[in-house]
Amino acid sequence: MTRLAPVAGEAAALCGTPPRLRIRFGGAAWTAPGAVLEGLWQAGDVLLAATTDDVPHEEALHFALLGPPGPEMEHVTLVAPYATGTFRPGGIEGTALWFRFFDTPPWRLEVLVRPARTCRSSAIRWGSRGGSRSGRG
Repeated sequence: MTRLAPVAGEAAALCGTPPRLRIRFGGAAWTAPGAVLEGLWQAGDVLLAATTDDVPHEEALHFALLGPPGPEMEHVTLVAPYATGTFRPGGIEGTALWFRFFDTPPWRLEVLVRPARTCRSSAIRWGSRGGSRSGRG
């Protein structure tokens, strides 16, 4: 897999609860959780989308892994009750994205080539196909 690189995409909010977005890139479209597209990165043939719900004092950050057009391949949600979050992307190291959201040390999200599961307080490693997880670092 090649390294993550920021790309420009389009997003349109869909009606309903919970909030959903229609994300378009390169002639393809996906539906992903969230109301605001905060960032979009490409690594090989997959996209990583960062979205937020746009709800003050109850903000959630979603990362959706997007592959062939259709539903997202997998997503993870970071949420903390009564916490205000502002997404601030940091650096990119290969297929890993550093970012800040809550008032915590930086988080690291890595897109893996093969499925794997890990559980570390400030790292999210991707590769499993087990649905969404939530937490706070």
